[in-house]
Amino acid sequence: MLGYSNSTVQSQSEDLTHVQFFTRQAITNLISKHGFDLLQFGHSNCIEKVFPYSMLTRNVKLLSKFDNSVVDYLPSVMASGFNTAWRKY
Repeated sequence: MLGYSNSTVQSQSEDLTHVQFFTRQAITNLISKHGFDLLQFGHSNCIEKVFPYSMLTRNVKLLSKFDNSVVDYLPSVMASGFNTAWRKY
């Protein structure tokens, strides 16, 4: 019931089987294998988009800013996603 079932409330798509879940090391290895260097790695957010907390962050921007600043100090596994910059070598 609480597990991932190929759909999410954040997406209108009924089928999210294309979504891939990566660790930082796994995505770095995959991209490096194809000729890229990692330039920058950052977390996107922690719980900002998780219901029902998302109802608050939508209206109280300070909570959103707090979540986005705290997540950079947490382990990657606790982030909802990450942003990366790469360079082709």
